[in-house]
Amino acid sequence: MIKLLCFTPNMYTIKFRRIAIQLAEYESIEQSESFRLVSDTNNIKNMTLERRCTLRQIQLLIALCPRLESFTTEMNRKEFLSIIRFLLSENNANTRHLYFSYVLNASEISLRELQRFIKLEGLFDDYKIDYIN
Repeated sequence: MIKLLCFTPNMYTIKFRRIAIQLAEYESIEQSESFRLVSDTNNIKNMTLERRCTLRQIQLLIALCPRLESFTTEMNRKEFLSIIRFLLSENNANTRHLYFSYVLNASEISLRELQRFIKLEGLFDDYKIDYIN
């Protein structure tokens, strides 16, 4: 995937069916020259992941695409709030352009947890959460 992205710096939208990376590979991928090149040069603004992703997979993809504005994925239920915390973190330079996140197949319970989390953390004054059945 990274090698392909090296040759497509002007791509604005990308869609993955699934991400298959072994846990032991993450660090070597992030430290590779091709990863840094893609991260520095790609213009991907919209990303869709059709399958459930872990926090670690999302961290890798967000680092790879630091100009991301719109992000759509299905999140691992156990890591839901950790993923949201990562995406909304003010200290995360890679998510500073992100303004829209769509969570596929999120339960109403997850969305209530998200609303509670946003209020407790005082993250936003103006935001909208919709449950689309």
